[in-house]
Amino acid sequence: MAHPSDSPKTRSRRRSRGFQPAASLLADRVQKAAEGRGFAVARLLTHWPEIAGPQLSAVTRPVRISHARGGFGATLTLLTTGPMAPMVEMQLPQLRDRVNACYGYNAVQRITLTQTAATGFAEGQAAFTPKPAA
Repeated sequence: MAHPSDSPKTRSRRRSRGFQPAASLLADRVQKAAEGRGFAVARLLTHWPEIAGPQLSAVTRPVRISHARGGFGATLTLLTTGPMAPMVEMQLPQLRDRVNACYGYNAVQRITLTQTAATGFAEGQAAFTPKPAA
């Protein structure tokens, strides 16, 4: 007779030998974090360099997908540095087509850019130098 807690998932875990891929261990956590930001498909986050291409993925990062209440389609918000924003904005129609190809349908209607400083908050702090001894 089988043990009551023996589900197919736990039985296969007991029989497996060797190492598990790190991606399989983190898949559930990445999915939950992505859903909190509006990303129903976590693939947009995990495969961003493949979707956006090497040049755009180096200067942009997806931050959030927001859905309108009564509207159709969503708005993807990208984070980029200030000087790169005009270059990214010129490529938004092609990027929107690539993102929608990732989803498999016309999910994203608009892409908005959020600009940030070239350095992060931690790097932008002034260095502390003690007063020289007199």
